[in-house]
Amino acid sequence: MLRARCASTPASVLALWLVLAVTALPARSQTAAPPANPSTFSGEERVTAVDVLVEVEKKRTQDLKAGTKEELAATDFAIRVDGAEREITGLRTFADANAEPWTLVVYFDQVLTSSRALRWAASALTEEAANLTRLGKVEVIVADPLPHVLLPPTRDAELLGATLGQLAVSAEGLDRLVEARADFLRLTTERKRLVAAAPAETPPAETTGPDDDSTALEEEVAATTDLGELRRKAIAAEQIAVEHQQDQLLLRLAASDAGPRRALLLVSGGWDVDPAAFYAPGDRDPMPDEIEEPALGPSSGELARALAAYNWVVVDLLRPEVPPEKYFPRGKRVGKWRMTGFLWTYEDQRDPEKAEALLQLGDARKAEGSYEEAAEAYRQAIHHFYKDPRTAKRQAAAFAGLADSLAALGQEEDSRFARQQAAELDPTQGEGKPAAGAVLFDPAAPLEALADSTAGAIVQSPAALSDALAGLDHRVGLSFQLVGPPLGRLLPLEVSTKKSGLELRAPGWVRSSTPEGVSAARARRMVEGDELPPDPRADLETSARYLPGTSAASGSVEVDLSNLVEVPEGTPPQSLLVRVTLALGGPDLAPEVQSDLLELRRSPTPNQRRWSLPVTLPPGTDRITVVIEDLGTGSWSGQTLELGDPVGEVGGDRSE
Repeated sequence: MLRARCASTPASVLALWLVLAVTALPARSQTAAPPANPSTFSGEERVTAVDVLVEVEKKRTQDLKAGTKEELAATDFAIRVDGAEREITGLRTFADANAEPWTLVVYFDQVLTSSRALRWAASALTEEAANLTRLGKVEVIVADPLPHVLLPPTRDAELLGATLGQLAVSAEGLDRLVEARADFLRLTTERKRLVAAAPAETPPAETTGPDDDSTALEEEVAATTDLGELRRKAIAAEQIAVEHQQDQLLLRLAASDAGPRRALLLVSGGWDVDPAAFYAPGDRDPMPDEIEEPALGPSSGELARALAAYNWVVVDLLRPEVPPEKYFPRGKRVGKWRMTGFLWTYEDQRDPEKAEALLQLGDARKAEGSYEEAAEAYRQAIHHFYKDPRTAKRQAAAFAGLADSLAALGQEEDSRFARQQAAELDPTQGEGKPAAGAVLFDPAAPLEALADSTAGAIVQSPAALSDALAGLDHRVGLSFQLVGPPLGRLLPLEVSTKKSGLELRAPGWVRSSTPEGVSAARARRMVEGDELPPDPRADLETSARYLPGTSAASGSVEVDLSNLVEVPEGTPPQSLLVRVTLALGGPDLAPEVQSDLLELRRSPTPNQRRWSLPVTLPPGTDRITVVIEDLGTGSWSGQTLELGDPVGEVGGDRSE
């Protein structure tokens, strides 16, 4: 069962975590540009076998399912990696019953998803339990925010259905991005009211407090925080929250030992790749320069490319927005007539007088505290109004009453939707209710990128989910070899066909050893204290130390590489590639990441035992994580260095 929000913690406090937890937070820096690869590599070139899944569609798809009418051959396809053609060494159609089963992971991102969306997806997946277990073993994971296994891999359709069915009725989503935006609107509106009410010579901090239902924390923020600074903190907090979920998802899947047929069914509400667009102010209230650029586009693209390179097919389950028409019959209304298709029907069910009576009944039930009865009366009133433009204000009143009743019942998401409908019909209904405007502008965009890069799908209906699962049977496995040093880069992949009548969808990337995005995710998560999937090899050790510089903000990190370069006597000299990644962190600091790619000479008498890098510590830094990775074997280890008290302002002294 998904973990529910603590009953003793108000929803606003949970949302305020995103907006306020980054007080004094500097602008989030992007991961440093990767170091240039060694111009020459003196070690032996590595030959790596690669399998990719390609969806093959034909007009007669049964030919591919049965594999009897027309056989496919490796010569029907061509592969180019990083612009160079590669020989295809094998092809599998998975047509027979003995084919290797799929590994399927159902991943519920509770942090970025609403309760309605979680329950919708769980319900749709419940109906497909038998089909899912037919494809292979299914594992159910919930991230809230850290991922944990709700159901270990199973082919028991009944057990899977029971687990998903329970989620369909009880799942609680945090929907933190929308909640944070709602709090931002409420706090900034309150602050503007305080500033407007204060005498010109009186600082905002000395004005009277906000309304009685606001907390002391809200009063402090509203009275003392500059609007531009509050925007910057809110945008940075969104970025931190989203990248945390991205990192955990990537690291979980990158550590999987699943076979070549692997699919991720991702349940997420999505996010805006440019969160700054929501916080864009008016002409007389300028936005700080450092947050004008999109913040989440690069990391979202990196996640999509990395999952494609790890051979995951991503099927995104994104609940469609419920349109206002859910309350009204379809068709175009003309007077008392409604055209549905080619038929004209008399609106004999519409009763404006009954609508007005139901609206008054809802108001009465709400006043006496009977919120469930009030909500039902408002819903019936909305139905009988039939969105007649002549009664727009009364319809808005019904939506507003419904919003109040749902909020009293704890149904915040439905309440917000009803409030938005009220404001659209009558703008005055939005006055004093700024949280009604808390929305994501284009949350589907990063999910569509995931589906495109991995040759997956984005589904917004049970029928589309069924089609996406059926499409997994239409994939063939192509094998080829990568030859070269393990540089840890993502390489663009192109798959084409020489056979007419075929349409292909293939992942867009393959990898050469550990991608830089995985290294950065490991360092970020470690510096923030998150639990990571362990390296099963555990054959590397990290021994590092921080050497202070001439000021509190300067120093260097030194890493002992002896265990990598020392080999027994008599071993032929060889070279290896090692990536060292640093993450600088602190309680009020978004992690900053930088990395370096080293070519080390292994020999009985190594000349490279230590590596060091100068670092400049941002204000608030109190720890550094060091991650080292042997790109040849894929093994890694990490260590966190505690610096003591956080670094103060640049050039200042470390606090005692």
